Amino acid sequence: MTDWQITKKTLNERCLFLFESGQWHDCEFIVGMESNQQVFQAHRLVLTMASPVFEAMLFGGMAEKAPIKVLDVSPEAFRSLMLYIYSDQINLQSFDQACEICYAAKKYMLPHLVEHCTKFLWKDLEPHNVCRAYEFAKLFEEPVLMEKCMKIITQQTAKVIATSAIEDVEHASLIAILEQDYLNITSELDIFNVLVRWSRKECQRRPLEVNAVNQRMVLGDALYRVRYLTMNATTFANGPAVSGLLSPEESLAIVMNILTPGKWPLPDHLDGSTLPRGACPPAPAAAADSQLPGGSRRLCARPILGEPHQLIRCQEEASLTLSVDRPVHTLGIMVPSQVTDIPTDWLPSQSLRNTPGANLNYGQNGYMELLYAYVADSDNQRLTYTHFTSRVNYNDLVEILFNRPVLMQPGRVYRIGLVLNKLGWYPMGVSTTQVHASGVTFSFGIGKPGDNVKNGLVRKIVFSTDGVPDL
Repeated sequence: MTDWQITKKTLNERCLFLFESGQWHDCEFIVGMESNQQVFQAHRLVLTMASPVFEAMLFGGMAEKAPIKVLDVSPEAFRSLMLYIYSDQINLQSFDQACEICYAAKKYMLPHLVEHCTKFLWKDLEPHNVCRAYEFAKLFEEPVLMEKCMKIITQQTAKVIATSAIEDVEHASLIAILEQDYLNITSELDIFNVLVRWSRKECQRRPLEVNAVNQRMVLGDALYRVRYLTMNATTFANGPAVSGLLSPEESLAIVMNILTPGKWPLPDHLDGSTLPRGACPPAPAAAADSQLPGGSRRLCARPILGEPHQLIRCQEEASLTLSVDRPVHTLGIMVPSQVTDIPTDWLPSQSLRNTPGANLNYGQNGYMELLYAYVADSDNQRLTYTHFTSRVNYNDLVEILFNRPVLMQPGRVYRIGLVLNKLGWYPMGVSTTQVHASGVTFSFGIGKPGDNVKNGLVRKIVFSTDGVPDL
């Protein structure tokens, strides 16, 4: 019998053989729900070389014991993930498959595989699947894919709303579409008819009896985003007015404003726009969608009053709310790295001290920082994010730049969030509620106490005022 090592010409072939055969495996994964489970045998060293998440799972202070259960990934997607890790194989064949693999790649922080999946999704975007792609991109915080999807929705609206997929979108996605100034439609009645279809399907999903009262209830604010005043009186009277979704008072106010604009009071909750969506050219890309020149960067440094250092465990979150008094592009943040002057009375267990992922054996070469940072609006919608993985020095300040800048507007509240994934001691602190920097006033700690947790970890805001609209 020929030794298998002799027949495998490349490292990829040899690694693939180890995965397929399970030879020398030292960890196991039970993948999928009970009705469709599969056991995968793997090698901790190979997985750790590919993914910092696997490193934390298999070698870190919170290391899991075998077998490891993975219930939120299908066996097929997990196998594709393993094939990529062991042999660089990527075989994307369908929209659904790419979504599943992308989810797994995001979970285990394999950015190159995520990139392959999203590029495949870009190429496969069509009116029949663009709504699902938009929801996928929103769920997994892929802003570029979200923009590409919305571009197709606005430019090919008639084809998109002709599919049944529009009836399955989330309410928030429906609102996002209705907020667009440009939609490629012939009449606003097309949009109203979409709401009728969506509300019927939503009643069935809940489940509720399909009637006008329940349809109005499930539509909520979406019903008032329709530009009724762009319809003529006949179209409105034969459509929305007799649908039962609008109250008699709302219908009367709308039809009177269509016939005699401005002569009849229009309820504040109704859209008063008289400009058809099809008449508005697509909006140009915002300045925040492109990276700004390095010379425009400015810093808002928060003065910090030090507090006792705190031991941060895996996947602990920190957050800071803020607002500005003039528009700014937020590019990133600066956060402190772990410290070495830990409390002298803290005596970790020997097993924890010797755990490679615990970062308790401080060396001159620093440590591998692993965190996730994002910016969200007041509705908790993620506007930008970044996965940061890099070797950093202890007792230092680390700059973290987001995937793309965010245009922050005055009068709105935003939240910067951090998810720390490395066990270690971090410096805590408190700061003032207002800081003036380069002509901008930053206000911090706005809102409920629960919105601001360990906010002293955000030491500086990296921002720019170049290219922002005038007040």
